[in-house]
Amino acid sequence: MRQEEAVELQKKIMSAKFDFNDFLKQSQNVAKMGSMSRVVGMIPGMNRLTPAQIREAEKRLAFVESMINAMTAEERVKPELLAESQERRIRVAEESGKTEQEVSQLVAQLFQMRAQMQKLMGMVQGQEAIAGMGDLMDSLKADEKAPPGTARRKRRHGKLRQRDMDAVLS
Repeated sequence: MRQEEAVELQKKIMSAKFDFNDFLKQSQNVAKMGSMSRVVGMIPGMNRLTPAQIREAEKRLAFVESMINAMTAEERVKPELLAESQERRIRVAEESGKTEQEVSQLVAQLFQMRAQMQKLMGMVQGQEAIAGMGDLMDSLKADEKAPPGTARRKRRHGKLRQRDMDAVLS
């Protein structure tokens, strides 16, 4: 995959506008990197997966790919068609050797991933807005800085007050 394609795919995923073609493209790119165990070994924290878990993930990927490959080009781009039509799900199930329920679960998972990405992006944008507010507050505070020499007096004055309060409390 070229750099431009990777960036474009990342944008689609982050904007929660990805479809089954994007999912298939991503899984094929992972497959090009080598065995699943090798790829998993490159990801920090993932090296704790057992060989059985890795084999299960490889099976699951092949399972999902078979359903996606049974979809029409239009269904891959517009998963809503599958969500709305039981006949389409049944056809995909028959062509892939899976059940209609498994196809329905795959479609539901795609919509779930989209929703999670939208939520995540909303949180990220919210954090950026909060960070922007922090920058704004910092700039406002910088404008309020005391002229040279006055900060020292305030500090001394503050210490006097603290001593007076300590005397009252004792």
